[in-house]
Amino acid sequence: MNYYLVNIDTGHLVGCNLIAASFIREWIKGGVEGDREIFAEMARRGFSRRNTRIIAECYENGTPTILAAQLNLTWKCNLKCKHCYVGNNMLLAPPLAFDEWVCIIQELKNLNVPRIAFLGGEPILFKYFFDLSQVARDQGFKILTSTNGTQIDRQTARSIKQAGYTEVDVSLDGGLPSTHEALRGYGTFRKTLQGIRFLLEESLSVKTATVLHKSNFREVLEIAKIAEQMGVEHCFFNNLVPGGHGADLWRSERLDTAELEEVKRVVFRWNQLHEQPRLFMELHFDYKILDRKLLTVPSSYAGCKAGRREILIRPDGYVAPCPLFLTNPVVLKSNVRDMSILDIWSKDSAILQFRRANDEANLKGKCSNCGFKSLCKGGCHAAAYHDSHDLCNPDPRCPQ
Repeated sequence: MNYYLVNIDTGHLVGCNLIAASFIREWIKGGVEGDREIFAEMARRGFSRRNTRIIAECYENGTPTILAAQLNLTWKCNLKCKHCYVGNNMLLAPPLAFDEWVCIIQELKNLNVPRIAFLGGEPILFKYFFDLSQVARDQGFKILTSTNGTQIDRQTARSIKQAGYTEVDVSLDGGLPSTHEALRGYGTFRKTLQGIRFLLEESLSVKTATVLHKSNFREVLEIAKIAEQMGVEHCFFNNLVPGGHGADLWRSERLDTAELEEVKRVVFRWNQLHEQPRLFMELHFDYKILDRKLLTVPSSYAGCKAGRREILIRPDGYVAPCPLFLTNPVVLKSNVRDMSILDIWSKDSAILQFRRANDEANLKGKCSNCGFKSLCKGGCHAAAYHDSHDLCNPDPRCPQ
C-alpha cells in the first residue's frame, strides 16, 4: 500500500512508504522527536504537525481514490518549446465551454478530490482561466498552476494571487540565457525571470521547474543561485521524458547514469549549505543507498501516478492516463461529455492498463525479481512503453 502526505494549507502532496508513514504519524501526535534533520527537512517543505495529514491509498471496488486532477484548459501557447510534452495539439472534439468546465469542477468536488492543477498549453492564455480558478477556490479546492512566465506582468501576478493560488510553477531551463532560449526562444529568459519577480512581489509560493538534459545539466548550480537571489523557495529538476516533443530528444538528450549522479552531488551539496531554495530531483533508482533518514523524509518515490491518483482532462474533454500520453490519440477513448468522471476512472481501458502496470506483481523483465520493486514500482511506464511498447517492461533508464 502507498501513503501520501498532504499539506492541508497548500494541498501539496508527496509520497511516502510504510516506514515513513508510521514514523510521521507518531510525530504528528507529538510522540516522536526523532532526528532533527528529518523534521527540519519537512519544515523546509512546509510540513508541520498542524498541517500534515497522512492518506493511505484507498480502493473502492478495486478503484483507487482520485487525489488530484490535472485540467488542461487549452493547448494554446505563446512559445514552441522543443521538449514540450504537448505534441500533436489537434483537438478531437470541440473545446469544452465554460459551463462544462464548471460541471467538471463540481463533479470533482462530489468525488472529494482535494487538489486541481490548471495547466495547458499556457493556461493563463485561456480566457476563463481566472473565472474557473475562482470557481474551484470557492469550492474549497487547493489550486496550482504552471506557466512559462513570459506572459506574467504585475497585474497578472496580482490576479493570480487574488484567485487563491497556493503554488505557481515556472519553467526555467537554464542558468544562462542561451541555454534556456535554445529550447524556448529568443528573449524568453529575461521575460521568465521578470515574471517570477512579479509573482514573488505578491508573496506567492513559486518553484522553478527544470527539465534536465545534456545541454543544461551542468547549470543546476547557476539556476539555484538565480533562485536564491530572487527568493524562490524550491527548485525542481525533472528528467527528460519521451512525451510529446520530448520524444524527439529522448535518445540524444536524456542523461545517462553518470550525468545524473553528477547532478545529485550538486543538489546534495547545495542543500547541505543552503536553507533556501531547496533543490529536489528524482531519486533515479538509488535504492541501494537508502538509509533510515531518506526513508523517513517525505521524499520517497510512491510510484507512477498514472491511473492511481491523478486524472487528466484535455481541452476537448478527453481523458488521458498519463501526461506523456495527453496528445496520443491511440489511448484517448473516453470523454467527460459522454461518461461521468468516476465511470471513466473505473472503466477506461488505457487507465486500467496503467493501473495494472503500477501493480508490482505485473512487472516484467529484470523488474519481476528485483528486490527494490516495492519502492520503484517499475519506474516510468511511459518511458518503458516508448522503448519497448510494453508498459510493464523496465524503465530503460534503470542501471540495476
